[in-house]
Amino acid sequence: MHVNVTDHPEHPFYSRDYFAPYFSRNKTLKYKIGVFGKHLNSRNPSSFMLPGVDEMLINDGGTYMNRTFTYGNGTDESIQKIRFNKCESYTGMPCYSTSIIGNVSLSWIKRQVKEQPRLRPFIALISVKAPHIQDGDGYPMSIPAPWYTNTIVEESIAPRTPNYNYSGFPDHHWLVRSQGPLTKEEGEKIDELYVSRLKTLISVDDLVEELVLKLDTWGVLNNTYVIFTSDNGYRLGQFGMSIDKMHPYENDIRVPVMIRGPGIAKTPPPL
Repeated sequence: MHVNVTDHPEHPFYSRDYFAPYFSRNKTLKYKIGVFGKHLNSRNPSSFMLPGVDEMLINDGGTYMNRTFTYGNGTDESIQKIRFNKCESYTGMPCYSTSIIGNVSLSWIKRQVKEQPRLRPFIALISVKAPHIQDGDGYPMSIPAPWYTNTIVEESIAPRTPNYNYSGFPDHHWLVRSQGPLTKEEGEKIDELYVSRLKTLISVDDLVEELVLKLDTWGVLNNTYVIFTSDNGYRLGQFGMSIDKMHPYENDIRVPVMIRGPGIAKTPPPL
């Protein structure tokens, strides 16, 4: 996330702490590794390969449409900037970052499964911007794929948890106890953001579904672990604060983790 790392391969984050070399350079494991999508915000390498990684297509998240990525394939000499901005010529719609990341990562996985003379284990780290807000003036929103902009979602109101629009705690953090009630406009914008997040997540659903279907089609699903997680929770009006993720409360810190794979029993959904 916000690792204070310089753009240099000798920085301890890369030379000592990065995850990939443990899996790819270990004489026993010998994993092939691909890293795709949102990586270190504004601290990504610009002139060298991530250590231990065979292929990468990374950026800082940035905007949803017509994104630029840093691409590398095996050597530092292969590093280049790639801008995806020609989709309208073929589809009539802008290039959408979640779809780009999904298509490139699935293509890489296919090559590992179908084209390697001797199948090696692989790790694909796939990270999308969705459903982060798009920074800008006014109330920020998440940006769904153009083909989902007009999709009708069942939920039109953000969850009204017990602490929604609840303020005035004298014994809480100063920012919490200083909040007044949400305005009508803030409440409406919270709901609007909630709906935009749900629409934006449809593309993530597409990516996950296609990943599982392809792994099954290629005959490797039953010996592959699929791990789904996120980087933080989110607040939508809790404690009278409209939108953010900056406090140590349940809404801000609760992160989903779901795993499927060999030896993992199916867990029933919570009551």
